Amino acid sequence: MKIIKSKIFLEVFTCFSQHIEEKMLKTVNVFFIKKALELKIFYNFNRVPAEKIDSLINFTLKQLGELDNDDRCCIFSYSKDFSEIRNTHRWSREGIEDRFDNLPSLTKELNPWWMAQLQGDEIIKIPRVADLPPEAENDRKRLQEHGIKSLLIVPIICEGICIGYLGLDSVSIEKDWTENTVRLLNVLTGIFGRALKRKQKILSLIESENYYRALFETTGAATCLMADDMTIIKVNNECKNIFGYTKPEM
Repeated sequence: MKIIKSKIFLEVFTCFSQHIEEKMLKTVNVFFIKKALELKIFYNFNRVPAEKIDSLINFTLKQLGELDNDDRCCIFSYSKDFSEIRNTHRWSREGIEDRFDNLPSLTKELNPWWMAQLQGDEIIKIPRVADLPPEAENDRKRLQEHGIKSLLIVPIICEGICIGYLGLDSVSIEKDWTENTVRLLNVLTGIFGRALKRKQKILSLIESENYYRALFETTGAATCLMADDMTIIKVNNECKNIFGYTKPEM
């Protein structure tokens, strides 16, 4: 009888050990996959030209959502005056309705509770939207209208300023996010923030360059730029009209 009990105990213990080992192996594998994804994303964003940053962000949201088994991933960015937040990048799992086009901007007037939560620039985890406090009634209804059961918000901070938020949500099940996932998201938001800031600076330079080029060409007077050795670097069309030489000739 003792031998039988010992054998049963050994079988149970072996099965339990295998289960724990498989679970630990799965956890370790997911960890290394996430670290590999993190390094790949960092490498990609360091090489991408400014005009392709938005496309790469959307592709990265897809990678993140599929790895973490989320239903939707998105980025909300502040307007220039920081008065509202609007959706700028997004991904939805196949079969999950994409409602981002119908999602209005968040404002302090219409969403006081939600905007107050965002003011702290801290991570917001809502495992169960139905449990939001009474003062968040409007926001709870708004989230439930879009089918959101669980939500995670991570601020995107660049150069000490919060420029937007990365959001993950679940519409199929109620979900809580692990600390490992949150740590990965903190790294990703830093990468996103630097990329978006770089894009903004480059676009500002292009806009400024176009403005001064237009000003140079439409000033109404013959204008030229010269180097220290009196070499002509640039001339406008009015110079051509007055002196009769083409730009290359001058």
